[in-house]
Amino acid sequence: MDPQRKEAIRQALVWLPISYVPLLAGIAWAFFAWRHWAGSRGTFLAVSGVMIGVAASYALSFPFIRIVSANRRLMGMSLARYTYVSIFIAIAIAVALAVAAVVVPPG
Repeated sequence: MDPQRKEAIRQALVWLPISYVPLLAGIAWAFFAWRHWAGSRGTFLAVSGVMIGVAASYALSFPFIRIVSANRRLMGMSLARYTYVSIFIAIAIAVALAVAAVVVPPG
């Protein structure tokens, strides 16, 4: 492995532990939402918060993924593109669940 790549991996490795912070915050939000709002509203808001945490965690770990697996492919696309698609899907699910929490009558 060349020294430039080693240094890039070392610098990107810093983001991996940081990427767990939004995931833990999403889980904390889920506990809060589940206890604060009753019924389906609390459940939808809880899962929405977890999905936002997952998307943020993916985004923060992206520099490491991009450097380590530059040439790997998954389901016909590069791992970087797969990560972008995963982030977009997680945000779309979170928005849909948050809208459902507001629209669905409490119960």
